[in-house]
Amino acid sequence: MAEPSLPHAELIDGTIRAGVWHGIVHASAPDAPAIEIRHAGGTLQPRLFERIAGQADRWRVDVALPAELLEDGMRSLLVVDVTSGRTLQTLTLSAGLPLPEDLAAEVASLRAELEVLKAAFRRHARES
Repeated sequence: MAEPSLPHAELIDGTIRAGVWHGIVHASAPDAPAIEIRHAGGTLQPRLFERIAGQADRWRVDVALPAELLEDGMRSLLVVDVTSGRTLQTLTLSAGLPLPEDLAAEVASLRAELEVLKAAFRRHARES
């Protein structure tokens, strides 16, 4: 016997404006989906969660992004359907001066690692 599937949410639209993530979420259940934004320091809960008028399966979600998340460097935030554990969207926040030398050095390092892997694979293919 097949297990019943959990209710889930699908992200229809998600944008950031004026420090607030705005999303439109389709829910497979009649109740509001459980949505949160996860980051390295914890989770952010919606400040607004309302059904869109005339659309029983669509919800408007607003989550304020606190100023503490805006620091030099990059941060990744995950918009998550708590019920299923699925990531609906990944948000990347980048602030501060660009560091092209760091990025170029990282790409060079990745290329070098790729060359080592290619050589090892070719050696393995030759020996087998």
